[in-house]
Amino acid sequence: AMALHPYAEPIAHNYARALSLAGEDRLSAEAIRRAAVYNPDHGVTRQVRFELAAFDGRYDEALALLADPETRPMLRRREGEVLTRYLKGAGHWDDAERQALAAEFSGMALHGEIDCDLAIMALVALGDIDAAFALLGAPAMEELLGIGKTYFLFRPLLAPLRADPRFGAVAADLGLARHWALRGRWPDLCRDEVAPDFCHRQTAQAMARHR
Repeated sequence: AMALHPYAEPIAHNYARALSLAGEDRLSAEAIRRAAVYNPDHGVTRQVRFELAAFDGRYDEALALLADPETRPMLRRREGEVLTRYLKGAGHWDDAERQALAAEFSGMALHGEIDCDLAIMALVALGDIDAAFALLGAPAMEELLGIGKTYFLFRPLLAPLRADPRFGAVAADLGLARHWALRGRWPDLCRDEVAPDFCHRQTAQAMARHR
């Protein structure tokens, strides 16, 4: 598809996301920037460009995208304000700011004021794994997962979430665990993040509880 229609949408942002999931941050950033040249006013292009910058560690770029009307993604006012605070303090939050931001992201996601996937990524970055798991069971998140929006769970940023034993139940609920076990095609996390035997055992236990 990329060869036939270089950086056209909806091909380009999915390609950039796939590169990010594979840990190819430089190529991902390059791909979404080229997509923005071809499709500067495409809403999803803008959203994904910001999302990748904000959660792949390019905080200054993400802030610049928010500040420029020509590149700003479509965000609610409060959503933009909280994301700006998150980005300005990224990696240097004190405990009080971490707790305040985590509470805001959680509350906003529960009230439909920010997409749950963005909130979960922010919560993991802030170190609040419990709040991230709480959001995974929220009705708003169930709607996103119901349309197949599961890719964000496998972003490098969310490695701490995947390493938590509770992730097995999430994989079982989504049908991912069953797919892995029946097909014998295990995700990279079962090699790169946790030992394969442990991963297989946790998956089997989660599936047994899920029945």
